[in-house]
Amino acid sequence: TEVMRSGAEVVTLDAVASRLTGDFDVLYLACHGALDRAGKPILYLQRDDGTIDAVEGEAFVRRVAELRERPRLIVLGSCKSAGAAPGEEYGAGGVFAALGPRLAEGGIPAVVAMQGNIAMETVNDFVPAFLRYLARGSVDRAVSLARSEIVSKHRDWWAPSLLMRLRTGELFRPTGFEGGDDKFDWDALDAAIANRK
Repeated sequence: TEVMRSGAEVVTLDAVASRLTGDFDVLYLACHGALDRAGKPILYLQRDDGTIDAVEGEAFVRRVAELRERPRLIVLGSCKSAGAAPGEEYGAGGVFAALGPRLAEGGIPAVVAMQGNIAMETVNDFVPAFLRYLARGSVDRAVSLARSEIVSKHRDWWAPSLLMRLRTGELFRPTGFEGGDDKFDWDALDAAIANRK
């Protein structure tokens, strides 16, 4: 686990991208986010001098896509990272122009992003619950259980959204070699090879 905190260091797009070259499975990014007037996603990071930098979502997606090893999961604790809230206008780019869908389209297996504006208190309660459930199972189940855990405490409990490219919802699969030959399904492997899968 590595932490970048704006009070301790300058958190620029370059700094985040550079840190991600260390082959991380999960990226959790907590920063302000928005959709501009054209409906394009914006993340508020920093410039080298520590001032605010409105980073275009497209630039962030491009930097993540350039990584040799991309995170399996990106959690965006940022407003409108999954798009507008129900009933709000998305802008010319439509629903898929938001940051979360763009990251999923760029090959990230699972993205948890926020619809509309979300209170930091909601994010602060949702993310630990989500990660706790994720350690025990599939990403879609973890999102559902974490949302149900915060529904009675937060009016914006619905904001966390999952965009997933996984068939099973499993980010991490236990290997079959841990317990020796008796625990590995050799027949399934043989059938998969025979079926060219």
